[in-house]
Amino acid sequence: MVKYLLNKKGVEYTYKSLSGLSEDERQSLINQAQSNNMTDLPLIFKDGVQIEKSEIL
Repeated sequence: MVKYLLNKKGVEYTYKSLSGLSEDERQSLINQAQSNNMTDLPLIFKDGVQIEKSEIL
């Protein structure tokens, strides 16, 4: 759903599956999401900072 909306709006993005990341990368993203209290998937980052879906949709 989010990928569809991003494509429809012409937003450039890179999609990465958590399972395709190394354990260290995955844990780092999960820790950041927990710190931000934003653990709902998909996790969305812009310029290395986690953002809410509403900021880009």
